[in-house]
Order: sequence, then structure tokens, then C-alpha cells
Amino acid sequence: MTRFAHITALLTLTCAGVLSHSIPATDSTDIEATAATITYLDGPSPAAQEIVGWAAERFVEAGLQLPDLEISFPATCGGKAGRYLVGQDQVELCRPTKTLVLHELAHAWDDNSTVDRQAFLDLRGLEQWYEQPGRDSDESGGEQLALVVAWGLMDVDITARNSERAGQPVDEQPRYLPGLDDSTPEILDRLFVQLTGSAPLSAL
Repeated sequence: MTRFAHITALLTLTCAGVLSHSIPATDSTDIEATAATITYLDGPSPAAQEIVGWAAERFVEAGLQLPDLEISFPATCGGKAGRYLVGQDQVELCRPTKTLVLHELAHAWDDNSTVDRQAFLDLRGLEQWYEQPGRDSDESGGEQLALVVAWGLMDVDITARNSERAGQPVDEQPRYLPGLDDSTPEILDRLFVQLTGSAPLSAL
């Protein structure tokens, strides 16, 4: 875990056999968030544990307070790559990647934050916060929030050009966020600030 050499990770094994991993906050005086304690309900691979640790640190760096979480790695996650269990502070990760883990932790942050959900729904022209059966997930406010927050905390640009948009050459098209294809980096920046009250990490 050389990437995290500047922090001290606390690893403890409880009598129940679950692993707890707490990532202390950095020394920056601008950060108000404190480290969340992450309890692994089953043993993560070293790669998965490193991704989770990196993602949790990104929230601390951005000043976004995560709740203490329980994380498991089941074979299936309700047909998805991962999911957050609303109201339970539990995350299931079946195919952990940086973007996915940030996305699921964003749901956990939302569930415990004071985000003005109605204002975000109104801005985005949406009616429901939670995903509804038979409707695309990106038609829900919570899903769009998670997409925006994950974008703002990533360490690389995850927007992309769409080769089918208006018949334009690909290199002349604006970039959009997959899953939120009406949002350019400029729009995403404004949405991130509205939701979190701070600038994306890429802009810090």
C-alpha cells in the first residue's frame, strides 16, 4: 500500500472474525471530515482492500463525511456490480473498481448527509430520488448524485465523447459522463458544488 504511505492504516481483527479498517484524515486544515471505520464482513482481496481504502480517503480529502460502513464481497449484488443498502450503512461489492466503489460510497454519503434532494430533483427535472422498477436507474436523483460525486472524486477524467452525437467528428464533440450523457465537465462541476458545497478534487 505504498500509495497510502502518508497515512497510518488501523487494521484490527475482531473476535467475530471481521476486519475493521479505519483511515485517518490527512493533516490538511481545510478538511472537516473524519475517517470512517470500515468493517469487512468477509475477507477482501488485497486489491479490493486497496481500492476501498483509496476511495474512503478521497471522501476525507474532499471533506465529505462517510458513515461507518460494513462492506462485503458477495458473489452476486442483486444483478449489479455493487450496491448500497439504504438505511443500513452496508455496501456490497461484486466487481470493485475505483469508479464503482466511489459510486457506492457516494450513496452511503448521501444517505447520511443533509443534501437538498428536492432542489437537486428540480434542477435535474426528476421526480424520484430512489430507483423505480421498470425505469432506468439514471432517472433517479440518488443515482445521478452518485454519478456526479464519483466523477468529482476520481483521479482521472472519466468523461468521454459520443461518436454518434449529431454526426460530428468524435474529436470535435464535447465530453459527457457515461450514464449522465447531458452533463459535460462544466455542468458536472456545478452539480458537484451544489451537492457537496466544495469543488471537485480534480480542481483543488
